[in-house]
Formats: sequence, structure tokens, C-alpha cells
Amino acid sequence: MHILIQKAADLATSVQRSRLQSRIATCGNIREAQSLADDLVRRAPTSAKGYLLSGKLYQQQNKLRSASSVYSAGLRLVHPTNIEYALLKLEKERVMALIAKRHNEKPPLFPYEILNLIFHQLSLSDLLQCANVCESWYHAIVEWPDFWHKIVEKQELHIVRHNPRDLQSLLMVLLHSECHLVNALHFQDVALHSTIVPLLARVIRSISPPLTRLSFEDVDLLTYDLFGPILDASTHMTHFSYKRRNQPQQPSVMMKRRKLPTFRMMTVLKLSGVNNSALLTDVIQKCPNLEQLYLDSHDNIHHNQILHASRHVKFVCIARDAALPDGASHRGSGLVIDRAQALPSIMKKRPIELLYLDHRLITPRLRITLQHQVRELHLCSGSAMQQDWGIFESILCSLLGRCPALQVFAVHDPPTALKITNTVLRALAACTQLKYLSIDGADHEYTADGLDRFMGRVDLEYLKIPIDTTFNIHQIVARQPHLKTLYCTGVSIDFQTRFAIDPILQERGGSLVEDRYLW
Repeated sequence: MHILIQKAADLATSVQRSRLQSRIATCGNIREAQSLADDLVRRAPTSAKGYLLSGKLYQQQNKLRSASSVYSAGLRLVHPTNIEYALLKLEKERVMALIAKRHNEKPPLFPYEILNLIFHQLSLSDLLQCANVCESWYHAIVEWPDFWHKIVEKQELHIVRHNPRDLQSLLMVLLHSECHLVNALHFQDVALHSTIVPLLARVIRSISPPLTRLSFEDVDLLTYDLFGPILDASTHMTHFSYKRRNQPQQPSVMMKRRKLPTFRMMTVLKLSGVNNSALLTDVIQKCPNLEQLYLDSHDNIHHNQILHASRHVKFVCIARDAALPDGASHRGSGLVIDRAQALPSIMKKRPIELLYLDHRLITPRLRITLQHQVRELHLCSGSAMQQDWGIFESILCSLLGRCPALQVFAVHDPPTALKITNTVLRALAACTQLKYLSIDGADHEYTADGLDRFMGRVDLEYLKIPIDTTFNIHQIVARQPHLKTLYCTGVSIDFQTRFAIDPILQERGGSLVEDRYLW
């Protein structure tokens, strides 16, 4: 016993060894030794020694299944060229023989290499069906390391379009295999009926805490009998995602009014197609440590109500398909709203570093509530301008004046709604920390002189603008010594200009990009 504990200390690094030795001094039982061995496995997952030590300790405690699981994990993660890989394989076969003997069964008729050849010829569906034949076949397949290579990739398990029989078989395997390698479960386009959901809830609980990410895409969970057990089992999740394609007259997820568990570990929540404001509000309020919230802007929900319920959330995104729009980032605190269905009146109650808004939300009310911490401002447009352009321009300039720390300003997809003028450029020039400027669209009214004056007051690293032949590209690059990427739209750059400018930008670590077509 003490020899095994000493081996655990010898395997640790110099820093880890002192900590382990202090714990060994007070260690008086095998469970403490097991904890030390498991700790070594976590710290050195590609070393065979930790798995061998942990497996032997499990065998001393007569926990053969746990020992088998540890050896299987070692065979998956330790490279076959490792000098102790063969010893891992040998210990694995010994444990399998002991398990077979315990169940009054004969040891495997075929050695590991023969089983390996047979199993490689079978599809995943065939393997799952074979695992249901008898206990001996089940353990032979589940304890075959390449079985997990077929279904687990980078510790993530993707279940896509499985038929109900294979899905149930796979969940049974996960439930009884003591699987500790999966930290993410993804379901896509599968049918979770009333007999599968309770089994899935048991699987989620059995894999936790290694399992921290759970996502459903195009999976119908329309009643509480389906959605409720999954929520109840997800208290250890850090990431939870549910996305369902929006269909005409799509019903909402029905939820009985009941006490929900607290999701203290939840940091990222993505929900699309739920269409139940009360359920969303309850779930968000039960996530006290939530950092990122993504909702679908096209869902039939009360977005303002949910915004108020999410005042403790650092980053809120209400956009199409509950996905971050192109150009926006989730670093720091932020608010993303791509439709004008919710006015962010709660911004004055928390700092905002990123704003991605429908242009119709640019109102005097927004100007009043906006704080000075905004470092990224993105404006998008899906419809025509509904207010007088002169009023909008005045509000936009005033808004820019309240953003002295602005580093990124981008206008996305403005077919006819937004116009950048010389007046807007003058207001933008007051943002002395501006590094990134991106302007899409063709309906803009700034001139070459206005752009030149703007360039003299800012120091950009990225510039994307629509220009024509009246603009001097050489002068733009010359006046921006730190400019790395120049993206020109609506113009064809001649060879001489490209030959002169491209080397300069490449030397700075960027390039010259041209797009002859405007949005």
C-alpha cells in the first residue's frame, strides 16, 4: 500500500511532489492513495504510469469495472509507441478475464488483436446492436478502446440523425460504461420521445461532472415531460444550448409553473425556438453566475421582460438563430440586438463595452442611457430608415461623442437605410482610440476631402470603405502609418497602385483587398 502511494509521489513534478508528500504524510487509507493516483492521471493524461497505478489501486479495492475503465482510458490516450503501452494492454486483458470469471463466464475466446480486427469491420450501429446481445459482448465492445474513437472526438460526442433504436442503445452504453471521457454532448435532428428522455436525464447525471456542455439542435422538446427532466439533470452544466428551426405557427415549449433547480455552474446559455417568455425568465433567474446569454430575435417572446431578468448577465445577444452576428465579438460586456423589438433601457444599470444594434434603436433615449465604456459600436439595418435622416445623424453624432474609448465602429449591410457623411466622420474623429473602421454599402455621402480630414485625426489599423476614383489610396496609406489592412469596395485598383501599396501593407503585417462590387 505505502509503496503504491510512494510511486504516486515519485511521478509528480517537483512542485506537485511537495504537495503530494504533505498529503501522503496524513494518508491512512487506500481512498487517499486513489485520489492521488487519479490526480496524476489528470495532470499527465498521456503517461501510462498514472493509469497503471490507478488501475492497480482499483483492483485492490475489488472495483474491477473502474480498473477496466481506467485501463481503457489509458489505451485511448497513451501513444502505442510508449514503452508501457503493452503493459497497459496486458493489465486490461487480465481485468477482463477477472470480470468474466466473476460472472461465471469463460475468458474471451479471442485475444485483443483478433477482437480489434473483427470490431474494425463493424459499423457503429452494428457495434451498438452487438453490445445488447449479452453482458460478455457488451463489455468486450465497450472496453475496446477504438469503440470510443468512433463516437467521441476531442472529448465531444455528436449524436446526429440516429434512429431511435441506435440512440437508445448508445445512451445505455453511456449509462453503464462508467464513461468519464465525454465533456460535451451534442444532439442534432434526433427524436427524443417520452421513453428516451428519462434515460437521457440519467446519462447526464451519470457523466457529470466531466460533462459540462449540452446542446440540442432541431430536436423537438415541446412539453415539460420532455424539457423538464433535461433541465433538472443539467444543474452541473456550464454551457447549455437549445436551437429549434422556426416554423410558421410554431408552438412554444409548454412548461408547468414549478420550482426550477438552481444552475450555479451555468455560464453560457443559448436558446432559440422556445417561444415561452415565462420559462426563459425563470431559467435565466436561476443562473446566478451566467456570463453569456444568446436568444433568437425572431422568437415570439417578450424581449424587454427577458432583458430586465438578465441584468446580472455580462453579455446578452438577441440575434437571428441566437448566434453572434458577423463582425461582433463576445469579449467583455456587451449587448447585441439585431432587431428593433427591444429598447435596451437597462444599459444605464450596467457597463457596456460592445453594442451591436439595429439602427432603429439609435434614439435620444439610447443616447441618455449610454455609458462611456463602449469600445465597439456596430450598426446593422434590415429595413429602410423610419425617421428623418437629419435627426438620426444628429443623434448618431451625439452618441459617438459619448464614446471616447471607442476602438471599433462598423456599419453592416445598409442597403438604403444608413448613410455616413462628413458630419459623421467629424464626430467619429473625436474617438482618438479608434483602430477599426468598417463601412458597408454604397449610399454614403462623405467626400474625398472629408475622408482626408478624418484620416489626419485618427490612427487606424483596419479600414474598409466604399470609394471611387476621386479618392487617393496612396494618400490614405501615407497618412495612416499603422494601417495594416485596407479593404476597398466599389472600385477596381489598377496594377500600378497595387504594386506600390501592397508591399507597404505587407511589411506592416497586412494586405490590400479590393471588392469591385458594392453591397
